[in-house]
Amino acid sequence: MDPTDADVEAVLRAAPAERWDSLAAAVAAVEAAPPGGHVTWAGGERLADGSTSMPYPVYGEEVERLRGALGGVGAVVVFAWPEWLRGREWDAESVATAPVADAARLVTALLRAERFGEGTIAANLDLLLGAARRLLAWRR
Repeated sequence: MDPTDADVEAVLRAAPAERWDSLAAAVAAVEAAPPGGHVTWAGGERLADGSTSMPYPVYGEEVERLRGALGGVGAVVVFAWPEWLRGREWDAESVATAPVADAARLVTALLRAERFGEGTIAANLDLLLGAARRLLAWRR
């Protein structure tokens, strides 16, 4: 059974203050990094046997800190994220005003989707940052 909004909020409330401080610092670090410097792509080269290796993203330290900090505050929720995400449209405004549980669900969906589609985080970093900001605003 998927967690209710109250269940998600309870997990977020239980996170220690230092984890929230880490999230705030991680958001600030991503925002301060030069645009376009959050990801580089590796792979894609021709191998000796004639095949081509698959390209994959290499995220910068700031993005990796953000990913870890989001997990640290409990924003990675176990639920049926593919079904939840299907048909939903997100933009900066909808993330900023979303219920906090939905911000955590969006974080989960984006982080989990990276496993199935490399580059998902790179393509949606603005939404991931927006969800992190929403969580921080709720915490305040």
